[in-house]
Amino acid sequence: MAYVQDGVISREQALGLGLGRRALSRLVGEQQWPVLAPGIYLTTSGIASWRALAWAGVLIGGDDARLGGTAAGYPRLLVEDTVLDLCAAGGPDDAVTWLTTAVRDRLTTPARLVRALRGRARHPHRALLLGLLADVAAGVESYLELLYLRDVERGHGLPLGDRQLRSVDGSVRCDVIYREQRVIVELDGLHYHDGMQRSRDMWRDNVATLDDWLTLRYGLWHLTHQPCEVGDQVAGFLVRRGWTGLPTRCQRCRLVS
Repeated sequence: MAYVQDGVISREQALGLGLGRRALSRLVGEQQWPVLAPGIYLTTSGIASWRALAWAGVLIGGDDARLGGTAAGYPRLLVEDTVLDLCAAGGPDDAVTWLTTAVRDRLTTPARLVRALRGRARHPHRALLLGLLADVAAGVESYLELLYLRDVERGHGLPLGDRQLRSVDGSVRCDVIYREQRVIVELDGLHYHDGMQRSRDMWRDNVATLDDWLTLRYGLWHLTHQPCEVGDQVAGFLVRRGWTGLPTRCQRCRLVS
């Protein structure tokens, strides 16, 4: 194991480097080397950084110790490895969040994440992640967008809309656009309650209306409790605007009928 990192060293490492026991005791006794944990010292002045404390934890754990969970997102790791580690530590909803955030913020790409995943012998959510990454590659950037794609669009045989395209005035991106029917679907999460965000959305909707675009809005409650009703509503507007296809009934539709 490497010796001093981020100003943190263990007693064993210090003695191994040739520091005498008396000298070590003096440095500790005079608080030149503050004690972070029994046998673990900080060799720099000031307050220990997050990275220093993390390295101290690794030293306490021994040669086979590694940072895991959300802590793995801070040290010097490849983005793809970090994302996969975070997904492994959480559930399906967490995986959606980590994958979409990493790709949306352009920290990595679906293709690179797939390669990293295939390079691992084991992962607790392998099948789930491969499916999610295919959807992310199609333009999904949030949990709401995933629900809409799977439970509304695919589940009810709607045409596949374009995702993350610029609005009519070019100011912002739209969640889903049906070009031929001139219909926009916006999926509003918690950010929608922010005053500035709502103002931008209102302006975008007004500009779209002037250009004969129709904007439909749905939130988390609609997508989790009324996906079939949302599908029927979107299909109705698409038909009124020229779509010649026919919506289908999902399993939930058949169960409640």
